[in-house]
Amino acid sequence: MAQGGEKSRFGYRAVADHAWEELSTRPEDFMRRGGALQAGTGLWRMPFFGRECTIHTGERAIRDNGGKKFGVTVEIVILHYLLRAQEVPLSGRPKSFREFEGAEAYQDAFRRRVVEPLARAFGGCPDKFASAAMSLGGTPASLRTGDHKFTVPTVPRIPVTCILWLGDDEVPPSAQVLFDDTADQQVLVEDLAVVGEFVAYLLVREAGLELSDVGGIFSYG
Repeated sequence: MAQGGEKSRFGYRAVADHAWEELSTRPEDFMRRGGALQAGTGLWRMPFFGRECTIHTGERAIRDNGGKKFGVTVEIVILHYLLRAQEVPLSGRPKSFREFEGAEAYQDAFRRRVVEPLARAFGGCPDKFASAAMSLGGTPASLRTGDHKFTVPTVPRIPVTCILWLGDDEVPPSAQVLFDDTADQQVLVEDLAVVGEFVAYLLVREAGLELSDVGGIFSYG
């Protein structure tokens, strides 16, 4: 799924409907590989950003832990993950987005919508970065670089590590976002870019901050 508004809502709806059709062919298999657990007939629960989402295969809807229905963009990323997920262990080897094959077409958008907003939002308030990350189930990352770094769970097999450098009088704050190098076995690289944008948006939201250029793709409805 491409970032931004390249497709109309109707176009996204068609992508989601196609994914639901594919999911219906082997729901138990797809859910097992993606780390979702059955909670009733046509009902599955799966970890999502430190909380839980509910997947209703009969209703063809995905809801957050409060019962609110996600919009079609969030729906597509979750469905694409379930359809592609593989039961492979995490390698523990961090990898930047640009290092994944095929990332070139999305790298500029990833920088503008993920990396730069994190630096702007949290460079002056690292305490909010830490509290937001932990509220999403994040844990301190064991990396030797960065002033502050947390690994945030997204969907079960794609943890995301966010690193913050505070900067000084001469160097502005900066950020980096890393994935386990198995991430492209779980989703296509274009969906991985959107996962990164979800991370940035949810961290900013949890911190009670607002940025106009991040999060437009994370929707309800």
